[in-house]
Amino acid sequence: MNNVSQNKNRNSSTHIFSVGQNVLIKGKTAAAETETYRITATLPLRGNSPQYRVQNQFEHHERVVTQELIEPAAVSQASELDTLVEQTFGKLPDVSIALKKRSSGVSGARK
Repeated sequence: MNNVSQNKNRNSSTHIFSVGQNVLIKGKTAAAETETYRITATLPLRGNSPQYRVQNQFEHHERVVTQELIEPAAVSQASELDTLVEQTFGKLPDVSIALKKRSSGVSGARK
């Protein structure tokens, strides 16, 4: 095995996060603690620490962070689209309830 492929294998095995994974940046202010970043690329080691390129959905630029500065974001049951809709419009009523009422002939109109 040549040196290039040895380095590539060593670097990829030291990254504990993967591309596409959502993470939080440690040490952010209380207001920014809930900002999630998506890993867009794994980068070579910086010293002994793996690096990642990350991006927040509200920023147009990417950041480079080392592995010790990030932690996994909590996994949510809501889809990303649901989250985006809630962030844009606030919590919306459950559509399935309205559809059930509609199909059973119950009207939401008051007399």
